[in-house]
Amino acid sequence: FGKQYVENGKVLRKELGKIIFSNEENKLKLEALLHPLIKLEIIKEAKICEEQNKPYFIDIPLFFEKMHYPISRSIVVYTPRDLQVERLQKRDNISKEEALLKISNQMDIEKKKELSTYIIDNSQNLKHLQEEVERLIGEILWNYKKRLIKANMQFLTILLRNSKKLLLSLFISGAMQVASAKGLPQEFYNI
Repeated sequence: FGKQYVENGKVLRKELGKIIFSNEENKLKLEALLHPLIKLEIIKEAKICEEQNKPYFIDIPLFFEKMHYPISRSIVVYTPRDLQVERLQKRDNISKEEALLKISNQMDIEKKKELSTYIIDNSQNLKHLQEEVERLIGEILWNYKKRLIKANMQFLTILLRNSKKLLLSLFISGAMQVASAKGLPQEFYNI
């Protein structure tokens, strides 16, 4: 997009945003450049966490819009649209029209809310947001622990089933050896 959008090695997001959000072709060009790099980084980090058997969170731009990731559970940080516009105007020091243009390039927040597994309510103050995040982390960790317990119980059940078969097999084998040693005919102890 040119050096005019970079200063001191950093992207001038506000300036780049002006040409991205107002031009679909530029937006698609930027997405084609960034999304493969983002996906590779996500896969790398996820692999590390999975090898360590740790739950983890991934922040994916345009997750619902693109659906490029095989992720079964998702979180939406929910802010009603009018508050979203207000906050965006204040954060980026932009007009209402510019804020609406940026938001229009994303899926409607109400639709994202319907599609998500978990919702963090961000319609109030920072204290409330912190409580929401802590609540959700607790819920996710609890569900994770329950899944681990269930997986361990299934493993234990399989182990017990196999142990019963092994014990039965050892019992039969031992009984066959005893029967053979006592001189019983082979058809008596062949199963």
